[in-house]
Amino acid sequence: MQMVDAVQVPVSGRPLGDNRFRIGEGHELTDCSALLKQIHACVFVSDERGLILEATPELARIFGLDQPEEILGRKIEEFVTPEAMEDYLEQIGQLHSGRPVEHDVFTCIQKHHGGTTWISFRQVPTEKVDGTGFIGLLRDIPWWETLAGRQRQIEEKYRTLMELSPYAITIFNSEGRYISGNLESRKLYCIPNEEYPVGRHFLDFIVPEDLEKASAHYRQLLAEGEILNREIKLRCADHTVVVSEISAKYIKGPSKQEDMIILYSQDITARKICEETIRSLSVTDELTGLLNRRGFMIAAEQELKHADRMKHGMVLIFFDMDNMKLINDTFGHAEGDDALKSAASIMRSNFRESDIVARWGGDEFVVLALDVPPGAIHILLERFNSHLAQARARNHTPYDLSMAAGTVMYDPNSPVELKTLVGLADEAMYSNKKPLHLNSQELPRYANRDASEETSVDASPG
Repeated sequence: MQMVDAVQVPVSGRPLGDNRFRIGEGHELTDCSALLKQIHACVFVSDERGLILEATPELARIFGLDQPEEILGRKIEEFVTPEAMEDYLEQIGQLHSGRPVEHDVFTCIQKHHGGTTWISFRQVPTEKVDGTGFIGLLRDIPWWETLAGRQRQIEEKYRTLMELSPYAITIFNSEGRYISGNLESRKLYCIPNEEYPVGRHFLDFIVPEDLEKASAHYRQLLAEGEILNREIKLRCADHTVVVSEISAKYIKGPSKQEDMIILYSQDITARKICEETIRSLSVTDELTGLLNRRGFMIAAEQELKHADRMKHGMVLIFFDMDNMKLINDTFGHAEGDDALKSAASIMRSNFRESDIVARWGGDEFVVLALDVPPGAIHILLERFNSHLAQARARNHTPYDLSMAAGTVMYDPNSPVELKTLVGLADEAMYSNKKPLHLNSQELPRYANRDASEETSVDASPG
């Protein structure tokens, strides 16, 4: 921290009063003019109005004045920048109110010849011949300006990130009332750029039929600190209704009044319309209720476009049920159909609603799992394998329900066509599938193939 000083002589022709002060209890009154000229620090003397009566020579330099006498008879607040004035008056008011001030006054001043700098000073009241005055020590702190500049840079980066985000980001206070939002949020809610619905409650943006669901999400957010991937219908300023997928985080501040809620929203209306269109087409497998191959291709193509745009990775898993022909030949096709329906039911419960699960054909199934980190693939398949084992124990079938699996990661930075992705996962599945040798006299309980075994396949072209 740099320290500099200042002193002055009374302005010629301007009566500033008797400048003798009592320094220390029981001491005689002392003329401070000669004393301050010998001090190599930023010390100044002011009267009860804040007018500077005496100062060390360096003070003028801090304020950008050419002559030391130019600072005399002036107040520090004359140099305070407009942006810092309110905070400065609040700080200095504590001193003049007689309340003890245990910290320095920090403020930003405008120099006489241009430019700004930050200063700090502390004043203490002292007895003066013709009233009460103050003796102060002032410091020039250019590092504070650097700190403030860094803070401004951080705030600018924060604003830039918000505005460039493809998601609608809206900030509410702890009571759920609107504070601010980025450009995408104004687009989502159809709010003109010049209008800001400050103070409106978030429930004002929800359609009536979803108010109860939205209130439940809000209570969960307060209790758990976050909610993820909830669907809600929003009522926009132009009276249109959009379907939004929202996630929210509760951020605690130094006090309850400074707590905030950050809401991330994405308009998924087009996706929901697409899903409804898919349902209206012949895209459902009649036996299992899953999507059929056509339904999978339609839905998965949309997700690949979304992944390319948002740079999200995905995993495609190709499943093949073990020994399906042997089950059909031994127990009949009805039992084989039941085995397929059981496998489909386990898949439906094992994967998320947002994942695309389909029967590819015959005894083959395919899953496009969204937003799955590479390290989580093994966990997904282990969980699925566990559910298969539980189904065998629960249903007491005369055969083991087991499946082989092949997985391939989709990298949006090296996109490939969907049919290529499916082919790579199919190849990975067959590399995991093992031949089965049966006794011709009886059907054994097949050993459970480890469906969690995965093959790493490079989905990049070439």
